[in-house]
Amino acid sequence: MRLKITADKYQNLLVWLIPAWSWAFQAFAQDPYLSVRILEKPNPHSIFIQYPAGQGPWDEVKLSRGFLWVNGKAQPSGVWGRNGGLCLIKADQMSRVYPGQVAVTPDGPSGTELLILNHLGLDDYVACVTAAESGDPKGLWPEYDKALAALVRLYALTHRLRHE
Repeated sequence: MRLKITADKYQNLLVWLIPAWSWAFQAFAQDPYLSVRILEKPNPHSIFIQYPAGQGPWDEVKLSRGFLWVNGKAQPSGVWGRNGGLCLIKADQMSRVYPGQVAVTPDGPSGTELLILNHLGLDDYVACVTAAESGDPKGLWPEYDKALAALVRLYALTHRLRHE
């Protein structure tokens, strides 16, 4: 008889817990925008940004003496792009296109590094990471790509608030 009471308690708990968890996950997934730090490993001190990619003017962004310089003018930060657009970034010997918005600020203890954040939608993030990680440029394994995309989406949603 005691086992039945315990089972009833857990059953009542699940009746309330499952809808609450489902509601929280849906509310969490309704804001599908992410901020991703980019170009952290190469850590360039100067970059060129073009928005829209392939069409707009080039802006030179430098870090000097703890200040961010955009086209020769000191600024606290800089933002390029918008949701649905593409930004082209050239740094050192590389050139990359990023969807969404790119924000640049000085970072580090005394402003000695560039903090470059890419603000983009969840769907764009999943597409970019899946394309970069799949190793399947010709799309020969569509089921593999779908499974990888599902894992990338799950990881992004569950780790969004892991860091500040």
